[in-house]
Amino acid sequence: MVADTLRSEILGGAVLDGDRLPTQEEIMRKVDVGLPSVREALRILEVEGLVTVHRGNVGGATVHLPDASNVAYMLAMVLESKQVGFNDVADTVHRLEPMCAGMCAGRADRATAIVPRLRELLKLQAEAVDDPPRFNILARTFHTDVVQHCGNASMALTVGSLVELWTAHEQSWTQEATSEGRFPDVTLQEAIIDVHEKITDAIELGDAELATRLSASHLHAAQTYHLSVEQRPHVVCEPLRYSSDRR
Repeated sequence: MVADTLRSEILGGAVLDGDRLPTQEEIMRKVDVGLPSVREALRILEVEGLVTVHRGNVGGATVHLPDASNVAYMLAMVLESKQVGFNDVADTVHRLEPMCAGMCAGRADRATAIVPRLRELLKLQAEAVDDPPRFNILARTFHTDVVQHCGNASMALTVGSLVELWTAHEQSWTQEATSEGRFPDVTLQEAIIDVHEKITDAIELGDAELATRLSASHLHAAQTYHLSVEQRPHVVCEPLRYSSDRR
């Protein structure tokens, strides 16, 4: 009962992301239950990823609203349990992410809602050339932002979770490749920026067909390269777990 009450308040917007929940004593008085019930309720919410319980002198619990990373982690665990290969995920992302690019181009408010953000990312990517870890983060953020600004919340969450999964694995590989000197050279990084710019131009022009086509072509090339160097046999949840822990 206590967990249901607190969960409803969190998901209903009564408590904002990053806020602290009332103290355990305050919750006890509010719902008229004992301390063991309150502690068990907070444990349930912590397992669900909705709060982080702070133990010791500071105490309390910080709220975390669920997002695509939560869905991605659960999805990664399911896929790992089924030993699903990366090519399977790549195929799904290749089919769905370009649709989001086309939807961005179809937004009436694209000039203010998405284009300035993509232009800024292009600038940052250019500044990060020859800095593999930072460049990869910015390049992947471009993909994430295209999905998140498609204008459809369900689409953004569904496709966003897959993109989050792919991104976590790609960033994990980037760290390994950088330390071993295997990350793509500057020429390839500049080619990535060029195609991102073309996708942005198509979105700005409102050309959904072109944005979709460019996105699909870019994903095919990028995924083909990544799959050729990926050493894991199938999806694992570990990179997502570390991403979730950073919250």
